[in-house]
Amino acid sequence: MTSKIRFLLYLSLIHLVVIAALIVFRRELGWWFFVAEAGVIISFVVGARLIDRSMKPLEFIQAFSDVIHTGEFNARYRYTGQKDMDRLVDVYNTMLSRLQQERLALGEQRGFLERFLQVTPIGIVILNFDQQVHLVNPGAEAFLSLPLAGLKGHQLNQIDAPLAMHLSELALWQSELWNGSSGQRLRCHHGEFNDRGFLRSYYLIEDVTQELQQSERDAYEKLIRMVSHEVNNTVAATNSLLQSCQHYASDLSGGDKQDFIGAIDVLITRNRHLNEFTHRLADIARIPEPDKQLVKLHDLVEPIVTIFRPACTENNIELKVYIDKQLPAVSLDQSLLEQVLINIVKNALEALSKDGIIAILAKREKHQIKLTVKDNGGGLDKEAKDHLFQPFYTSKPTGQGLGLTLAKDILNLHEFSYRLDGNSQETQFDITIPSRFFNGVD
Repeated sequence: MTSKIRFLLYLSLIHLVVIAALIVFRRELGWWFFVAEAGVIISFVVGARLIDRSMKPLEFIQAFSDVIHTGEFNARYRYTGQKDMDRLVDVYNTMLSRLQQERLALGEQRGFLERFLQVTPIGIVILNFDQQVHLVNPGAEAFLSLPLAGLKGHQLNQIDAPLAMHLSELALWQSELWNGSSGQRLRCHHGEFNDRGFLRSYYLIEDVTQELQQSERDAYEKLIRMVSHEVNNTVAATNSLLQSCQHYASDLSGGDKQDFIGAIDVLITRNRHLNEFTHRLADIARIPEPDKQLVKLHDLVEPIVTIFRPACTENNIELKVYIDKQLPAVSLDQSLLEQVLINIVKNALEALSKDGIIAILAKREKHQIKLTVKDNGGGLDKEAKDHLFQPFYTSKPTGQGLGLTLAKDILNLHEFSYRLDGNSQETQFDITIPSRFFNGVD
């Protein structure tokens, strides 16, 4: 029952009591009875109208609250002709108009944000108040290699993905580079924002592989050119002087002569090794464009086996080869790909040292060919994984840190994807060749 009905019932009750009293005393009132009856009727009508007018604002407020509740902000109220009421109508109409404009603006912003999240190459992960994944855009799904269904409702450290574990270890407002096993370099950032008065975490993932690779390449190319130039000039002049000094050996006698010749030979040999080293450095900076020909993978792998078979036999290492003979020919530069395989197998051989297995496999997987080199030499530690494919980084005392850099650049020129990963038992290098390179289709 509304307040208006209660007031009207109360007004009716009072007037009914007055009318009843007038009827009881009608003899005493005489003709005044009719005057009193008319007054009661007039009083009731005036009272009802006053109640109706006083209830109008309350009814209006109730109607407005219903509009707010239903979200029908396009509704407008008509003026009643009453000054006070029309002022209230004007205020409410203005308020509804502003609410409608705000909702439209928020809708446009939300639509833009949703489209932006869908098309941006930056991966975005947003957690809920319980630190569980709430929202993941397509970019983040690609980086994590998992769909939203496999991520939502899980904490980052519960997700079986190396990148997710890395994100979970990021401190607030920290940005850090992450190296993927396929040579991918990702910049990850952890931040927070306020949502309804509470803090929620978000993570940004940006692929900076191309920028860093180009920056690193520019830096080491410049360094290599400078070093090669200086070393080559110095080695040439030094060897010329050393060879001239050998002519004075005839002036010496006995053991002094042999010691002198031996010392000069050592210096010339060391200079030659230094020159070869700088040439290898220079090779990194001037990889030629691939001269692609149709090549069977068996023909690509066979020379590699021939090169490393004696060393494997000497160190009791079993070199296994499994190449599917039904594989189609692949468009590639054989000399460059041989250099890649030489570096990979050489790393495997050095990792094993003695007693172990190196396997070279090639098989077709749906619309691609996967060429794999793996060994059981103990895998990769965390430091090595964090610096994969970085130039001049090596875990070997006598290494140069150039083999994987050269392999990466050659594979990138061929547009072949690659992945290097390992556990505590083995290391595996995968080269994936898309079907568009089969049978010369490029």
